[in-house]
Amino acid sequence: MDENLVRLFYDYQIESGPNVCYEWRLLPDFGSGKKPDWDQLTQFVAIMSIRIDRDYFGKIPLTAQRFKEIVERFLTGVEIKHRSSVYLDFSNGEYTATGWDVTGSTYYRLTSLSKAGEGIYTATFDGFSFREPDDFSSPYTAVSDNMKALMDYCGEGSADAGFRHILGEVLKRPDYAEILKRDQQPEITFELTDDPRYAFRYLSCKRIYMY
Repeated sequence: MDENLVRLFYDYQIESGPNVCYEWRLLPDFGSGKKPDWDQLTQFVAIMSIRIDRDYFGKIPLTAQRFKEIVERFLTGVEIKHRSSVYLDFSNGEYTATGWDVTGSTYYRLTSLSKAGEGIYTATFDGFSFREPDDFSSPYTAVSDNMKALMDYCGEGSADAGFRHILGEVLKRPDYAEILKRDQQPEITFELTDDPRYAFRYLSCKRIYMY
């Protein structure tokens, strides 16, 4: 895989802050006649509504119309029927969260990229998960296996290293999968948009989990 493309997709995740990490992590499986799981779809929309509007205190209502707009912005060919889910209650034309959170993070390393049609591309990734307290300043015994792997990779200099810089350095290596533990492999088909914050609109997603 071309190192420049690997870096480009990684930098996009980092430059967009946690937005794309959640976007790819929560993107439901769908496409080719497969409807997205309703619970997964509502969780995706709920998180993306917060990120798009930077509405971290829940001041902007998630109306049925807003829900529909977010689905149409990110997913193609998905029909919706407004109703409650595990993550959202639906009443009087508005969705409200049932009380939950998304912790930790997953970072993705591009493994292949191919053209699937005019302006359409299919990408596959390796996904690597980290827990909420994962940081070089955290005790070794308190972090995830992947964070321990980054600490081991850095050795004594780990306390002075930046997490995102070191992770990007590891993901560029040909032996990255021997250093870090993969827990998922998504295959995502998308088209590009002119949105400076969210570059993709998705046509399908399917992923394999290594649990």
